[in-house]
This record gives sequence, C-alpha cells and structure tokens, in this order.
Amino acid sequence: MYKKQQSNGKWKFFEKYQDKQGKWKQVSVTKNSNGREAQRQASTELGLKIVEKLAEEKEPEEVPKTVNECYVESRKIRQAELAESTYLSETYGLKDFIKKFGHREIISIEAKEMQEYLFSNEYSNTTRHTLALRVGHIFQYAYSMGFVPENIMNRIILPKQKKSAESFAKWKEKFLTMDEMRTLLKSWRSHAVEKDDFKRADFAEFLFLTGLRIGEATALQWSHVDILKRVIYIQFSWNCNLRKLGPTKNPQSVRYVTLNDRCLEIIENFRKDENGSKFVFVKSNGIQIRNADINTYLKIEGARANLFGKDYKHFSAHMLRHSHITMLAFLGVPQKAVMERVGHMDARITNGVYTHVLPENRQDLQLKLETMNL
Repeated sequence: MYKKQQSNGKWKFFEKYQDKQGKWKQVSVTKNSNGREAQRQASTELGLKIVEKLAEEKEPEEVPKTVNECYVESRKIRQAELAESTYLSETYGLKDFIKKFGHREIISIEAKEMQEYLFSNEYSNTTRHTLALRVGHIFQYAYSMGFVPENIMNRIILPKQKKSAESFAKWKEKFLTMDEMRTLLKSWRSHAVEKDDFKRADFAEFLFLTGLRIGEATALQWSHVDILKRVIYIQFSWNCNLRKLGPTKNPQSVRYVTLNDRCLEIIENFRKDENGSKFVFVKSNGIQIRNADINTYLKIEGARANLFGKDYKHFSAHMLRHSHITMLAFLGVPQKAVMERVGHMDARITNGVYTHVLPENRQDLQLKLETMNL
C-alpha cells in the first residue's frame, strides 16, 4: 500500500494486485487523514476491493492443446528415458498418427476414433499393440498435465496375442543347431569369392559362438579385447543408422564375455587385416560389417544349404543369438549364468523366448523313455 496527499488535503491510499490474466491493476480509497487508524481502515477497504474485483472477473479460458503440442512435449520425456535408436524407431512409428491427428485438439479425440484408426490399416496384431502403446504415451502425458480428463488409450480393445501354428513354426525356425550352423558355414565358405566373404562368415560364426547382439559385436574395439584372459568387454552398441557408438540395450548388457579357442582364432584372423581401424569386425575397406550384409548372406547360404525344416526367408543375424542361448540351455548352463553372458535383464525372456527343443533334447528324452518299461 502506498499513499498520496490530494490538493484538498485528503489522503488517497493505493494497492496493486494481479488479475486472473496476470495483469497488474490497482484500487484506491480516500481518507480525511493519514493517521494510524485511517491507514488501518484504508488497508482493510483496499483488501475488500481487491477480493470484489477478482470475484467479478471471468476465469481465463485455456486454449485446448493440440495432439502435436502434447506429442512434442511428451517426446522430451521419452528421449530422456530411451536409447537413441529406440527413440528414433518410436518417433518414426508415430509419423502416420501425427500426420492424421496432429492438428486436432487432443481433448476432442474419442476412444472409438482411436479404436477405428488402429484397425483402419492392415497392421499385424503385434504392430497394433506397439502403436497403441506409443500413442498411449502421448495421451498419458496429456492426462497427467490436466489437458484431458482421461487417457482414452486405456479403453482401447485389441485382440490378444495368439500363437498360431504358422507363427509357432516360424518361431521354431529362428535358431540353428550346431550341425545346421556347420552345414551353413561350409556352404558359405565354399561359395566365397572375395576376402570379405570369408570375413562375413567368420563374423557370423562369432555371433553364433558368443550370443552377442550384432550392434554389440560391430561396436567391439581392440582396446576391449583381452586375448590372455580370453574375454571381451561389451560397453557399447553400434547404431548403423546414425553410424556412431551408443549405449547397450540395458545396463545388464555392459558385461565381460568369455571366448573359446575358435573365437580367439576368429579375432586373430581379423587382427591380421585390421587396416588401422579401432573396431575389430571390419571389412577390407576398414568399415564395419553391416547387419544387412549378414542378413542377406544368411538367406542366400540358407537357401543353398537347404536345411531340413528351416525356411531361409526367416534367417537373420539375431537368430544366431537365439541359437547360442538355446545351446547354453541344452548344455545345462544355469539360468543366471546365461542371463549374465548374453545381457538379459528379464529371466522371462531367457525362459520364454530362447529355450527351444533341440534334436539332442529329443534323443535324450527317447533314451529316458526307454528305461520306463514296466
């Protein structure tokens, strides 16, 4: 409160306040004197005037947030919690959704609309679930910030994931036994023409024998190889799209991996022709072997090898990791040791995805069944 004497000898008292729009305004009262009692009365009256003025004002109307605004704000959070490659993949996966709904006020979108959108394209069931989860992050942000009364994606109904006979057959094809891998590599090397063909074959064998993710293997540097201790240290993953080192998939993936004699031999083969690169698994030009190269060669050699019961169209570099973990399970390696070696964070992944029934398991079962004669 401040005051000013008027020309007529009276005193005018002023008080400033902020309205509901955030603008500064003031109220005033006039008193005959500047005494203590007059100041007390002026302060009380000014307070009452401010309360009355605020009560008369209308609440400021909030401008509804658009989907794109919520998307941009929520992406800051997702970028902070996701690996760079995962973040980019998720962003790309939302392009169609943002293109169709980005201009809309997020509060205007209804659950039924999103239900229809998820079934408007010929998405696989897995893709629908993934897209719904990604869109759900945007609506959850809007709900948490008070822009919408609920996360409508919680009301979406999607078919439960089911394992058909066809999908189960594909799942079983995504691993190779030791004999199958020997056959495939023999075919691969017999058809090799250039030095890089042999390098790719060696690299594929190394993936099979270690269970490394291909990004972890292509990120491996000579400084992280200890031949004497027979171990490699996995600290990074190579992002082939961004062409740079990034973090591993999860904290458990930072680990030491022990090597057998054949792995050491493969590393020595690459050391003879390292071309000054700091990375281990490079081609003759010093550039790392790409995931796409291995996928292509596995399909080509898979078709030539014609492995019984295996569709070469499903062959990929990642199936070599599946195969390694399956072999560890067959050898009776404890689950915790398997998880530590391959960098798994969740035991359910180790148990539910990678433990297949190998021919060797069936033979062992048959022998045990023979002893059950009554």
